[in-house]
Amino acid sequence: MLANDNKNYGLISKLLHWAIALAIFGLLGLGIYMEGLEKANPDRQGIYALHKAVGSLVLFFAAFRIVWNRVSPAPALPDALQGFERILPKVIVGLLYLLMLATPFMGIMMTQLYGMPVNIFDFFQLPTLVAKNKELAETVRELHGILAWTMLTLIVLHLLGAVKHRIKNRGGETDILGRML
Repeated sequence: MLANDNKNYGLISKLLHWAIALAIFGLLGLGIYMEGLEKANPDRQGIYALHKAVGSLVLFFAAFRIVWNRVSPAPALPDALQGFERILPKVIVGLLYLLMLATPFMGIMMTQLYGMPVNIFDFFQLPTLVAKNKELAETVRELHGILAWTMLTLIVLHLLGAVKHRIKNRGGETDILGRML
């Protein structure tokens, strides 16, 4: 089934979830690696270009996922979840959506504020939205990093919750990970 139903996620939601998750893990790893690259490293430009292109795709797919959630709402949380077990996942997922939009957007702004284009795998270039401003670029760079580390923290919490319920109730009502697999 392509769309979500009352109990399970559909194929489109699953594909978007796992594609975005893989891309974000790759981007976080690449971002950490990039921080240690010497400016003279011959691979530096290609690595940065890959990071910008994949990050831009995450922004696009996250926006599409938000629209898709309006078209095909996610299944309701199980009734067996009570109190903070109902509130915490909604807060974490909501913040993750916000960060899936804000983090790559700040990356695009940072790049453009440094006076560089954002090319998507040399197929097309994103329109320039801001003029070069190195001082502001440095501030946005810091914000981009803070958002990325915040996203990583929330992803860990998201994973811990999913694994907790998977181990506690494999195949049962609160095994939400089972719905996404």
